[in-house]
Amino acid sequence: KLGWLVDYLGPIKQFRSIGRFAWITYFLINISFIYFFYQLIFKQKYEQIYKNILRISFAVLLFLIPTYEAYTRLNLKRYPTLPIEEFSTEKEAAKEWMEHVNLDDYQAILPLPFYHIGSENFSYDQKGYQLRRNVMASIQAKLPLVATFMSRTSLEQTFKSIEWMFEPYGDFRYLNDLPNEKALLLWVEKEYPPEGLQTKWIEQAEGPLFDHKDYTLYKLDFQNIKQYFVDYQKNIVRDFNVNKDSLYILSENTFANKSLTDYLIENYENDSNPYGIISTQTSFNDSKALSINSDNNVLYQGQLPNQSPQNYTVSYWIKVDQDRMGHFQLIVEEVNMENDIAFYWAENSLWEAVKCIEDDWMLVEQSFTLNFAKSEFRVLVNPRKVKTSWSVDALQIRPEGVDIYQETEKFIIKNNRWYEKNIN
Repeated sequence: KLGWLVDYLGPIKQFRSIGRFAWITYFLINISFIYFFYQLIFKQKYEQIYKNILRISFAVLLFLIPTYEAYTRLNLKRYPTLPIEEFSTEKEAAKEWMEHVNLDDYQAILPLPFYHIGSENFSYDQKGYQLRRNVMASIQAKLPLVATFMSRTSLEQTFKSIEWMFEPYGDFRYLNDLPNEKALLLWVEKEYPPEGLQTKWIEQAEGPLFDHKDYTLYKLDFQNIKQYFVDYQKNIVRDFNVNKDSLYILSENTFANKSLTDYLIENYENDSNPYGIISTQTSFNDSKALSINSDNNVLYQGQLPNQSPQNYTVSYWIKVDQDRMGHFQLIVEEVNMENDIAFYWAENSLWEAVKCIEDDWMLVEQSFTLNFAKSEFRVLVNPRKVKTSWSVDALQIRPEGVDIYQETEKFIIKNNRWYEKNIN
């Protein structure tokens, strides 16, 4: 009920929840206590005998209090811990995988499915016993984990880390932080196997090197990682150039794999757009962006040309440069315009809707169902407790399953992903 206070605590909010505020309280009480006794013993006009009694009492307290604290801590009830199987001398089979791998060839372990635990903005959990096996293997082999299990990772570190989970886009910044170009040991779980794009990393790897009932190991070469990231983007540009003549022309430099008119591309280039003010920050595509906040959070409201009851996909780029933005609610509402009541909505958290990342810009996508051909809908963002403004750019709405392409001087844009024509 007092959560709203966090917005007004400034730097003090770092002391919430886990008792860090007790550090300040502890030191203030002790300093005040010492000052009080000093004044009492040396400054007040007492008889010498009373001063001596106070001095002795103070000295005894300084000895007894830490002694009592240490005694009670030593006699705390300790709960028995179970032996860790992987460290038991009778369970050497748990280390069997190390006999099939030359550890000197690797610089880290890359677990799949990938997980990132500890960020207050973007958290993707592990499943089953994966984390336990990964941590034990890391300790045994003295190889760090690429996946994250720690506390309060910064936004920049988080963005670099979670790129392993999403579409290859732009530069793979994580590789720049690695100390060398040794391979990664790909650790693939069987109980909860990776899905979607994460399976592509297995296709780039050599192996299997070792096949266990719970996991399989592969060798993922450093250069293969870099090449896959580039080739993924090159192939999209190449496929557009090869198939351009077979695509339907929607407008000048805009194409689709299906003839349609019920789509929207809004880049917020017009200063008088009805959705808000133009951001003073650099936009995603080096032009203009929309600056919105909790009081002005609608990205689009209206109808699509010739819209029909069906599923649509809405996507846009959002600049994630503030704490707690990962928990923004992305909302699409279908609105009864007679009384302005939303009778259908789709809702996702921002961290659930991320498709790809470039620096601190994220492409988010969500699907929604339009129930009536003549109704209007609006796209908005609920920032929850974030009070400051943020930037949004390049909104696109298209029928689900349709690919829309745009061609500019520098980019081939597929479904709102901007791929450089001359990517290297």
